[in-house]
Amino acid sequence: MQDKLNLGRTLFDLKEYRKCAHSLHSIAPSNQSALFLRNFATFLVCEQKSEEQNLESGDKIQASSQSGAQAGTSQNKEMMGIEASLRQLREANSLSAINLYMLGVLLKHKNCKDEAREVLIEALNKMPLLWSAWLELASLISQKDARSLVFDKLRDHWAKNFYYACFFLDKQQAKDSIDMNGCLYRTFKGSVFIMNQIAHASYISLEYDVAIDWFQRLLRQDPYRYENLDLYSNILYIKENYGELANLAFNIFQNDKYRPESCCVIGNYYSLRGDHQKSALYFMRAIKLDKKFISAWTLMGHEYLEMKNTSAAIESYRTAVDTDPTDFRAWYGLGQAYEMNAMYSYATHYYANAALAKPQDSRMWNAMSNCYEKMDKKAEAKKCSERAERFKDKEGIALHKLAKLYVSIGDLDKAAFCFKLNLKRKDMEETSETSEALMFLAKYCRDKAKYEEAMQFARHLHDRFVTEREEAGALIRDISALAQRGRPG
Repeated sequence: MQDKLNLGRTLFDLKEYRKCAHSLHSIAPSNQSALFLRNFATFLVCEQKSEEQNLESGDKIQASSQSGAQAGTSQNKEMMGIEASLRQLREANSLSAINLYMLGVLLKHKNCKDEAREVLIEALNKMPLLWSAWLELASLISQKDARSLVFDKLRDHWAKNFYYACFFLDKQQAKDSIDMNGCLYRTFKGSVFIMNQIAHASYISLEYDVAIDWFQRLLRQDPYRYENLDLYSNILYIKENYGELANLAFNIFQNDKYRPESCCVIGNYYSLRGDHQKSALYFMRAIKLDKKFISAWTLMGHEYLEMKNTSAAIESYRTAVDTDPTDFRAWYGLGQAYEMNAMYSYATHYYANAALAKPQDSRMWNAMSNCYEKMDKKAEAKKCSERAERFKDKEGIALHKLAKLYVSIGDLDKAAFCFKLNLKRKDMEETSETSEALMFLAKYCRDKAKYEEAMQFARHLHDRFVTEREEAGALIRDISALAQRGRPG
């Protein structure tokens, strides 16, 4: 029996899945490992057949639930046979954890999410270290009902903490993920997995300097780890760190250029150089290597936008959201593409989906506010800007826009408060926003008979902005005259 099992494992490693399933047929009923290996090999054969049919029909990509429904009849029959036999064994309480995991995968493939969730929980209670089951479970639960449906049903084990950290990261709760991974790192010092998770969470929370520090520590410890290096290259691209990005692209090209992450790093390097055609080529290569690599679809959409090819960009973004509806970057890209075409109602729809995927990101709310303002829907624009400000707008544009919206609807007191707060935050930077704020505040304080304060704002405007000097001078004279008149004789 052991010889047959070893033969089956070897054939599986060689990707001879049909041979593997056939060689284990005689021992599968009496051996849990052989049963899993045979069923999993058959499942992969069915997936391959489905993928081949998709390619022949010209479809780029399909979700697993759709591909299962559209696969050939013989593949469906095989999967239904595996599922039926596993169900019988489960009812007889004769399934090991790994075979319960296999049943959960099949049920998820059929889109029986509730039943799949229960089966995977049962598998994890038997074998808490079965990480593949944790990953399958993650896509079957939402943030809202995670505790009642899953967490309370799982037995206590230290592996749960790793899952919580990944779950928080998957649901865009970066701070919770960083806190949980930080606690784990104190116990599992030097773990590149945890370092990678902290770097990823820092990237999500827009703490780019912190993320760079963690990625650099990770690469010093394991220079041949490629997971999430596409995110690291995104940060270097945003920071316009050409030297470091070029060095990363060169090293990854020398070590392993035929990986999706490697192609994305090289694509970002060419994009930063301004060679968008070559950049798109590398993102396309990443997709050929892994059709479900969301980052490549999204980045390729960005490149098409740079080349003003909005129809191709929209197609790339749509493929990304079809594969992963929680990918906020693709939804945001769709919004940008439609906004470029002045289709603002469509753009707000896609920005709203982006905000739904990542509700605490102020950029989504700022983009929505901008579209509503262009459609002259000031009330909706104001609400979006208020939401952006509540979520600590790191771009620093929400407060100024909010002030202008308050001016347009006649709420001058709130407008003045926002302008003052924005000036304090930006420490009187010499920008057009600052001059606009100083001009409004000088006039506002003058009209409120706060002449001393009005004079301060007018003098700041006069001294700092040459283009506004003439109007500021007239305003100073006007305030001085009013102050003189108001002074008791």
